[in-house]
Amino acid sequence: MGNQPARVTRVAIVVLWAALLGCGASKGSPDAAPPSLDAAVDAAPPATLHILAFNDFHGALDSASAAGGAAYLAGEIKARDSAGTVVVSAGDLVGGSPLDSGLFHDEPAIEIMNAIGLDYAGVGNHEFDEGTPELLRLQHGGCHPVDGCTPGQTFAGASFPFLAANVRYTATGATILPPYALRDIDGVKVGFIGMTLRDTPAVTLPSAVADLTFDDEVATVHALLPEMHAAGAQVIIVLLHQGGGQAGGFDDCAGLVGPIVDIAHALDGEVAMIASGHSHAMYNCTIGNVIVTSAGAHGQALTDATLQIDRATGAVVSANVHNVLVTTAATPDPAVAAIVASYDALAEPIANQPVATITATLSSAGLGGESAMGDVITDAMLEGTASAGAQVALMNTGGIRAELSYPASAGEASDGIVRYAEAFAVQPFSNTVSTVTLSGADLVAALDAWSTAGKPVVVAGLTYTQHASAPAGSRVTAGDVAVGGVALDPLKAYRVTANSIVRSPISTPSMANATNEVGAGVDLDLLIAYLGTHQPVAPPPQDRITVVP
Repeated sequence: MGNQPARVTRVAIVVLWAALLGCGASKGSPDAAPPSLDAAVDAAPPATLHILAFNDFHGALDSASAAGGAAYLAGEIKARDSAGTVVVSAGDLVGGSPLDSGLFHDEPAIEIMNAIGLDYAGVGNHEFDEGTPELLRLQHGGCHPVDGCTPGQTFAGASFPFLAANVRYTATGATILPPYALRDIDGVKVGFIGMTLRDTPAVTLPSAVADLTFDDEVATVHALLPEMHAAGAQVIIVLLHQGGGQAGGFDDCAGLVGPIVDIAHALDGEVAMIASGHSHAMYNCTIGNVIVTSAGAHGQALTDATLQIDRATGAVVSANVHNVLVTTAATPDPAVAAIVASYDALAEPIANQPVATITATLSSAGLGGESAMGDVITDAMLEGTASAGAQVALMNTGGIRAELSYPASAGEASDGIVRYAEAFAVQPFSNTVSTVTLSGADLVAALDAWSTAGKPVVVAGLTYTQHASAPAGSRVTAGDVAVGGVALDPLKAYRVTANSIVRSPISTPSMANATNEVGAGVDLDLLIAYLGTHQPVAPPPQDRITVVP
């Protein structure tokens, strides 16, 4: 990549040496000779490229337990920032956000990113949750077209560019936002490409992306490289909202699997680094010659990468890359903490609104993964996707983060009241829900995969038996499952509703065979609608999952 800088450097050395040689001759040094030009060039110190990367922030203003949160992420970035540092994000800054950001259409998340000093953000699938016009509003500013301006303020938009290289208007073929950005860093021109996964339409409401085309990730990079090199780019960094998972710790790379592996292999020799996302995993890998990282989600971690770049070739001479955990033991950024506090105060009245009543506590504890809270959630998913032909609903137990308590909380007039904030606490991740067609065999494989992993899914519309001591891969068999009270047929097609965690082929391999996906929005919205329709809601009998030795 780019030999011109080397030629210019060598010309300068020749001119300088000629002048010095002339001076030396007058002092009687006829044997003096110029040093090797290659040695002189090689002696030039490499350029330093310092990148701080994160992904899947999802409007996480407040810290979750002892990790993550905007103020602590900002504090960690500030502590590691230096001259020439570039701060980047690999998608899903917004969408699936907690109450204090989601209520305000993620304007708080953008305001915080401005304060943090984010330089470039690749788009992710959640950037399209409310359609392209809303993404453009987040970029350029202005009040929300339906809800108007946040009380007492105007919204200026992002001070950083969103990059969307593989997202085009179907009608015109033009990208909806800039595909890449170029930046001179320590004398080397660096190109940043931003992309979302090509399967974004499969995990987004169809109406939100109906006018868009999402191109293949590898083909998009290949198509851009000639243009970027012609513009002087010597080093290419990709901000890609697609990822994988591995079995090691937060800064390891133990058996990385997922779409990111094939993508990295296909781009080997063409890009220096891929900051990835989407899977909410943490990894720090080198695939071939490509550095591949992911920093979890919700500001829980930060990738700190220092690359030494050969000024002549643009090659990475050496790299020091680590994922670091962001904890509440760090020093929070006071300016960002003040922004968070202001939006928490604005959200409080909405958080306290009653949304339903219950007759008893909906517990999140139960045998074999089943619980009253889980049964209500899957009932809500099944009812909310009836129009898509849903027969079955699946929900991961790890996504149930709280129970709905019957005794009155402080400020509640009586027992059994469910406030918006309480419902939100049950499902705070705002995972999307969709309905797919799956064969009976693949449905069984999905149930077995989660049971084998020790994390059985909660269900509606079916019953199944887990064999707790059976070998891995045979905890649930076709004879153990009934759909609507009828024995499952492995060859029959079923309409299955699942949230985005269970729907992912990374967590549920048989979901790779799913077809005819129809999006249904966010899980919390389905739950609140169900609670309101059926109030007062009583705990259902836990009779859907049977556990045997």
